[in-house]
Amino acid sequence: MPFFMVMTPPPHGGTARDTVEQARIIKDGFSLWAFLLTGLWLLSQRMWLWFAIFAVVWGGFAVGGPWLGLHPTAIGGISLATGLFLGHEGHALLMRKLESSGWTFEGMVEARNQEEAERRYFERALASLPAPLPLPPATPAGQRYVAATARGPIIGLFPEAGTR
Repeated sequence: MPFFMVMTPPPHGGTARDTVEQARIIKDGFSLWAFLLTGLWLLSQRMWLWFAIFAVVWGGFAVGGPWLGLHPTAIGGISLATGLFLGHEGHALLMRKLESSGWTFEGMVEARNQEEAERRYFERALASLPAPLPLPPATPAGQRYVAATARGPIIGLFPEAGTR
């Protein structure tokens, strides 16, 4: 079964539950989309620097390759090698990008697919969180009105409570 890596965002003042719910589950292994759609995959993952490097290198070979005397098959081979590299190492580059942004590695989950990995992680992570505080008891509507008017004078169009 494949493994999935779990990354959680840096604390932003929210609750621990918010941090768990914003976790990213990233498959560890070959990415077919990164292999087939190299530049678009980099853009979809918001990996701007890697996309800029890819565009400069790929554009350099596409435009400068014939000028350097490279055969079109060699340029295609370089493009294929770039796709294979990103297909194998794309998720590792994504993990490094997230870690540099302050995200933390929480662990790995073994599952058959992405949905099962998310379910397993969230079940485990949410079960380890403390139970939420209970809600205050409900009060009848009439008591809420009395409590609101007992504070002092009412300011607005109706200065006295109950007169309309």
